[in-house]
Amino acid sequence: MCLYFYHDDDACSHLRWLARTGQNWYETDDIIECNRQMLEQQFACDVHFVVGEERERQGAHRYMLVSRSPVFAAMFHGSWHEPSDKDIEVPDVEPAAFRNC
Repeated sequence: MCLYFYHDDDACSHLRWLARTGQNWYETDDIIECNRQMLEQQFACDVHFVVGEERERQGAHRYMLVSRSPVFAAMFHGSWHEPSDKDIEVPDVEPAAFRNC
């Protein structure tokens, strides 16, 4: 089962989403599927990228980025630490390509 904790505003929006869609993806036994659904639904994203010339905003989860990349670990928790409310600009990548990463 995928367990997560969220802020009250997220809880309200998540409950509205559940009522609208009837999907209970958080009850899956597969943590990979749970994380995929959270990303696709842009649920509980705590970091945002501004991508391409179109400046499309894409959400992500810091814990996933940090768990898979020493660069993001340094960016969020190390010597390159960035303010938590700042969007990350990625102007030289097309939004469609970025979503497929």
